[in-house]
This record gives sequence, structure tokens and C-alpha cells, in this order.
Amino acid sequence: MLSSTKSKTRVIPINKDFDFAHLWKTLFLDKQDLGLTYRKHHLFHKLNRIHVEFQFVSKNKKRFKTLTKREKEIIRLLARGYNNPEIAKLLFLSRYTVEQHRKNINKKLQFKSFAAMMVFAYAFDLV
Repeated sequence: MLSSTKSKTRVIPINKDFDFAHLWKTLFLDKQDLGLTYRKHHLFHKLNRIHVEFQFVSKNKKRFKTLTKREKEIIRLLARGYNNPEIAKLLFLSRYTVEQHRKNINKKLQFKSFAAMMVFAYAFDLV
């Protein structure tokens, strides 16, 4: 991740123990000088969303590993807006096979809605 304070640019390493509060302090050490109240507020919420996404990924890593290559491919296509018949045509499968894959995905990942699948797809970079 890049951080910019005035004309200085530096690389900030991110790992599983990364402290977003520290990043916040690093980016906005001199709050008066920057005069970016809106951007500061917006960046804080964006960093918080990233932090929540990291937590989500670490909690769901085991479930992600249970997916087959084909199931990941189907999630990717669903996230891009394709429906079952279109996916079947693209992958040279029957519509019923695609529906069965979706049932397996929902069961493995315990999804109750399509929106939950999209959150998962974005978090695991399947989009």
C-alpha cells in the first residue's frame, strides 16, 4: 500500500497483523496542514472496510479451500453478471449441471442469499 504525505511516498507492508490504526496515524499525522476533512473521513471508512474484508477472508479461508476449480469459475461468472443458462453455454455444460454446482457452492459456503455469494466473490478476488 502506498502512503503519501505531501511529496513523500513510501511503501507500507500489509500482513495479517497489520495495524490500520497505525496507518491512520501515519497518513494524517499533521491533520491541520492537510485540510482534507472529507477525504480523511472517506479514507478512514475505506480503511475500515478493508480491515473488515481481511477479517472476513481469514474467517472463511477453510471454506474457500473446499471449492473446486469449476465452482470458483462459476462464482466468478455469476459475479460478472451471467445467469445459469449463459454459464452453461460458456462452459459447455448443461443448465442442470450449473444449477447443481450452485447448490454445492451454497451448501459448502452456507450462503443464504446471492448477495452473500457476491460478498464472498469480492473478498476472495473472484471477480
